[in-house]
Parts: sequence; C-alpha cells; structure tokens
Amino acid sequence: MTLLFIGISAINAQQENNQISDSIPATGYSFPLGVKLKLKLIRPENDTASYKYTIIDKEEFRDTLIVSDVKKYFSEKPEKDIIEVFFSIGYYTKPQKGGENNKMQTIMTLRNNTEKRLNYSADIVPYGKQEFENTSVTALFPNVVNTEIWPYFIPVIALYNFKN
Repeated sequence: MTLLFIGISAINAQQENNQISDSIPATGYSFPLGVKLKLKLIRPENDTASYKYTIIDKEEFRDTLIVSDVKKYFSEKPEKDIIEVFFSIGYYTKPQKGGENNKMQTIMTLRNNTEKRLNYSADIVPYGKQEFENTSVTALFPNVVNTEIWPYFIPVIALYNFKN
C-alpha cells in the first residue's frame, strides 16, 4: 500500500506544478487518486444550465473506502451549494479473510449539497495508459451520496461539465 501512495504523491506534485490555480472558476479540473475535495459551483453570467467550479478545499485522503460505510466520511452539517468528493481505493464491502469480495477497486463517492439534480462528465486515465478516456457516471441528486466504482486502478480523474 505504501508504494501505491508514493506514486500518487508524485502524480499529485506534478499536477499541482502544471495546473492553473484551482481557486479560478473553471469548467473542470483533474485530480489524483487519494484526495478529498469540496467544490463550489458557480453559475456563469447569462447561462441558466451549466456551472463552473472552484476548489475550496483539497486534502490528501488515505483511508480505504468501504462502499457500505461511505456516509461516515461526509460532513454532518453539509455546506450549501458544495459538492463533496472522495476519490480513493477501496472495497465494495468490508474485506473478510478468504472472502470473494476482497478485490480492491477505485472508488469515487460524492454528495451533492445543492438543491438541484446535476449531471456531469468524468474522464479517467486508467493505469498504464497515457491519455484520458471518458467514463460513464450517474446524475447527482440533491443531498444524496452517490458512488462510482471501477474494478481497476485509476490514478487520475477529471470532473467537468456540471449542468442542471
């Protein structure tokens, strides 16, 4: 597990050196595996459907997510108009010695703290590949925790194109 996070830290450092400031509203950003984020949606002038966003909080996240337990990671008092994101490795259910569900997966779990249903797009860079490719994601419903799971290692994800 230590080697995994050393590699992620290197990706994170490289990304931070090459990326524009995440306090500038943009239509999307990319993030390394092992991160906890709070995204603030901003409606551009004269646009009634789409959003830009800023990153108001970004920190390393080293916990192994268990899908059945993800609600415990989210704020007890959600901040209005914020999307909380955890992008990490984990398991669908708590691993058991000799169990069938012990395969580690890449997991992204989000909570939409807005009053509107949101659609968005995501691109991933699967392990061993050099370029982003689109991946399917489900809509984010207001105040609902949403989880996306990939059965393989994904070191980087990009979130963009948030719309009503």
